Amino acid sequence: MLFRKEKKIIAKIEAYLTAIDQCRDLFSACVTRFILTTAFDPLTDLVDSVHTMESAADDLRRDIEYQLFHKALIPESREDILNLLEAFDDIPNAFQNICYIFSCEKITIPPSLKEVLLQFVEMNLAAYGEARAALPLFLYRKALYVHLEKVDHMESEVDKQERVLISRIFDLSIETADKLLLKGLVDKIASISDRAQELADRLTIAVVKRKL
Repeated sequence: MLFRKEKKIIAKIEAYLTAIDQCRDLFSACVTRFILTTAFDPLTDLVDSVHTMESAADDLRRDIEYQLFHKALIPESREDILNLLEAFDDIPNAFQNICYIFSCEKITIPPSLKEVLLQFVEMNLAAYGEARAALPLFLYRKALYVHLEKVDHMESEVDKQERVLISRIFDLSIETADKLLLKGLVDKIASISDRAQELADRLTIAVVKRKL
């Protein structure tokens, strides 16, 4: 049974998750434009919108942390929630940083990689989606292992596809410097699923602790 203060803090966490979802949607739109463009465009307005939403999510997270430190939850739950928020914060940061990489490094994607890179982005966002779906279930003390198992599977698939992409990049007839930029971009996109896996691992630990 949830107490009134717990319900209030959960509502704040759900608002925070909604803000991250909005950041994800802006990121997806921004990166899709970057990948599909045939001539470099910094897409300043789109990149700025991702940054603005990342900052808004950051503000919500800091407010939640303030409330937690003022005993809005029972003490044994507070540390777990703080750890989960810390892991979650890495994901909108990754969205923002990937957009900055495209914009600041003036990356254009070779035609032969456009479709596979779009699919790679979607794979990583799907891993985020499963981790994101698990957190409210944890807060409401409901079963969440199906989502955690999917994150683990998706992260493994991303690792395989990352190796395929990097191999294809180094088969291209382009400058070595451009290959390294593309490899760095792929690594950064793959970090989304890595961070989803980190969140899933922390959720697993939190569930086990709750049962002790």
